[in-house]
Amino acid sequence: MCEPFIVKKTGLSIAEHQTITIERYTRLIQLTDAYVMPVLQGYAPESYAAHVHDYGSLLKHGQWVGVGSVCRHNGNPDRIEDVLSAIKTQRPDLSLHGFGLKILALRRPTVRALLHSSDSMAWSYAARMEDGSEHDPRRALAYAARVEGIIREPMFIKQQLYSWWGSGAA
Repeated sequence: MCEPFIVKKTGLSIAEHQTITIERYTRLIQLTDAYVMPVLQGYAPESYAAHVHDYGSLLKHGQWVGVGSVCRHNGNPDRIEDVLSAIKTQRPDLSLHGFGLKILALRRPTVRALLHSSDSMAWSYAARMEDGSEHDPRRALAYAARVEGIIREPMFIKQQLYSWWGSGAA
């Protein structure tokens, strides 16, 4: 993470955090045959673009790549759009995954267009805050339905969740 409060806490620069991220990614891919998603970190769009550059040939053409800390910008989809655009300017071929994006961000057509995928725990957080029911599969299904309504594209998630929880309904 490269947010100001983290940089202050560690005493490291954004560039040092990014170097550590690349070093750990390099080590992880040596330890397993499983896919390990590289993650781009930064704070301002320029720092994310620099991180893309620093990864160099470690990022293969068309690779699925995570974009860290964009969840911190959920309240301002312009900032998320700027970060994703800066990355795509460097490497338009990358398939970007936005970590922790809420519906507010996904409502922005440009954000959706720049992403290959995203995830969110917003449904779980809301459930915990409301009534402690974060493990209720209906909450996840309801959130998935809201996302599907925004992106206007059926996703596998509903069918997958039904199969995980054994109802067999789709």
